[in-house]
Amino acid sequence: MPLPRAPQVLIFAGCGIGDLILGTPLFSSIRKALPGSRITVLLRPDLPGEVLAENPDVEEVFHYPSASALYLFPRFPNAHKNIFRIIRFLTFEIAFLFGIRLRRFDISMHLLPSGIADADGLITFLCGAKIRVGPQLTSRSGMSKWCYTHSIAWDNYRHVVENNLDSLRALGFDNFDFQLKLFINADHRKKAEEILAAHKIRPTEGRLIGMHTGGGNSRKPYWPLARFAQVARYLIESHNCRVAVFFGPQENDAMKAFENAPIIPLSNLNIGIVFGVIEKCSLFISSDTGLGHAAAALQVPTLTLFGNGNQRKHEHWGNKSYSINKLPESIKTGYETGYSAGEDGRQALEKIQVEDIIELLDSILMENAEKITAGG
Repeated sequence: MPLPRAPQVLIFAGCGIGDLILGTPLFSSIRKALPGSRITVLLRPDLPGEVLAENPDVEEVFHYPSASALYLFPRFPNAHKNIFRIIRFLTFEIAFLFGIRLRRFDISMHLLPSGIADADGLITFLCGAKIRVGPQLTSRSGMSKWCYTHSIAWDNYRHVVENNLDSLRALGFDNFDFQLKLFINADHRKKAEEILAAHKIRPTEGRLIGMHTGGGNSRKPYWPLARFAQVARYLIESHNCRVAVFFGPQENDAMKAFENAPIIPLSNLNIGIVFGVIEKCSLFISSDTGLGHAAAALQVPTLTLFGNGNQRKHEHWGNKSYSINKLPESIKTGYETGYSAGEDGRQALEKIQVEDIIELLDSILMENAEKITAGG
């Protein structure tokens, strides 16, 4: 099927903040491969649109309905008991999808790991793009053959950025932009600077270290909070650093672990302001979380503690990333589709000692001494 000139492109992004940021090379590569293309991104209901608000490659951002029958019904065995609620959801959802269909998108694609469920394939089909690129569905139901015109394999041995670009490879393109992109508007940057000024931190001070202990996915294991607090105290006492620790809406209880550490606690901030603060950091320490990927996109050196995710797919993209991973080699090299480290990941994170992080931090801070002394 020939590709249209200046196509309307719909991107399904049923993923988290980190995977959305890792999708930005696909957006710029689409614009590079298909001049004049207009990209619309469809986000999951709880994902903040500010992540893409300033991105020049994206024309429009909107959210999928939170009342979703196509997603919810297959996941709950007793859903039939709420049949009237399901019918109400389904009516609203069909109207939403019909509205998208009326916009006559030429091409649709998915940001991984979204797109692998039967519901993803069905929704893609109903949206009606002529060219529909998506991953092979995990159910092996055969729906991939008619939901997608171009089906790609999701390779757990390759980074998400490379997997996303397979959507363009499936259409015959091979000249890509691999740079992560994250933009901060002037208001958010100003508010971030005001927050730092309130803590007597100058924008160019250079000794600000960012830290995020966990992510919104409570099913994932994360490094023990008490150890994060020990690392924060070490940075403050031994390296004369200021440490800003970010807490999301579901992470307020984590603050208690830092009661004896003189940190800068930052909680429930607008995500754009969070990015503005991260931009001023000289180093960002986290588990495998979306804020870590934001730091990498902002060219801030990162240290990631792996164990709660597939490092092959989600290692921070760029040449300023450091990591530590104590998963057994048999697991690190044997990921299968849908693999979650689970208890293995929890044990691997437990094996990472504070001393391991301190030794690595001493090396990183020495390597980046000029940047830290002069300021970011």
